[in-house]
Amino acid sequence: MKLYKVLIAVGLLPISLLAQPMISNESTEKIYTEDFTDQSKEWPILSEPGLKGATLKSYYYMESKGSEKSKAIVPNYPETSCNFMIKAALQLGEASTETQTVGILFMAQMRDGSGGYVFEFNRKKQYRVRSISAAGQYITTGESGWVKSKNLLSNQFNTITIKGFKGKFDIYINDVYHFSFENNRFIKGDMGILMGPGATGKIDYFYIYKLSMSSPLEDAKVAMAAKMDSLRAENDSLKIKLSAKANPNAAIQILEQQIEMLRAENAALKKKSGAAREIKTLQTKNDSLQAKNTRLQKAVDELGDDDKEVEGAPNDSAKSKLPGINKGALKKEEE
Repeated sequence: MKLYKVLIAVGLLPISLLAQPMISNESTEKIYTEDFTDQSKEWPILSEPGLKGATLKSYYYMESKGSEKSKAIVPNYPETSCNFMIKAALQLGEASTETQTVGILFMAQMRDGSGGYVFEFNRKKQYRVRSISAAGQYITTGESGWVKSKNLLSNQFNTITIKGFKGKFDIYINDVYHFSFENNRFIKGDMGILMGPGATGKIDYFYIYKLSMSSPLEDAKVAMAAKMDSLRAENDSLKIKLSAKANPNAAIQILEQQIEMLRAENAALKKKSGAAREIKTLQTKNDSLQAKNTRLQKAVDELGDDDKEVEGAPNDSAKSKLPGINKGALKKEEE
């Protein structure tokens, strides 16, 4: 009975509360800022049949009256990578119909018209995401792709945030997460505005950010690899100290072979996939290398107590005073 009640409760939750954004723990760097406080250099002054646009009193005003098709307004700004974030404040103006729409173009292929995407909303507090390819495709579900949202505001600015990373896209309305989708067709594209037929509206601001993400597993792997490099450097230094106190012998050669083996294994490891497995293996190798360094340091320290006895070419009695690096011990370690 308790499980049944839980299932009913979950079924009553809004879909937006159950869904999760695909992009999280990201970092951003603002690369484009437009507040329309002055006449914009990137946003065009438009006065053509079916489309007008101009900066006036800290806003960018737009209208597509007299047009039966949606009209795009794209600032004179380079194409943006698919790893991005757009944040813009848009407001629909007064119109004779509630079907007017305004939206944000992203990853638009304006140079060859091969596609892109648009997020748009209307006066009925509905939004949708669709492809702008020649065939057209609604990405959101619902009648003609429209989905109701209580977060959309009437006769006010709505803040729209769109995040993209490696073909994954998250959409927020007034800082509330609403929708995600995946499509890695485009690696870069233009950003701008799409005005629906007969629509009027204005923009308060339009910002573009460079978005990046780091994986905790990848970060751990990098840290582990850096530790291994440090241990190797320490190992090389210890071998030099040991060689300065006693001529190289078979034991030293075996240690060198072991280090080369570790390097070869690490190189092979880098070619494998799976960060978690790599981290575990790197930790094992680091522990092994740390143990060898400890034994080398002990040998260096004990040789340091007998400097007078091992000056010049080492004799058999001097060789016997190399604890921890005799052939028998090394063979046991290797096994």
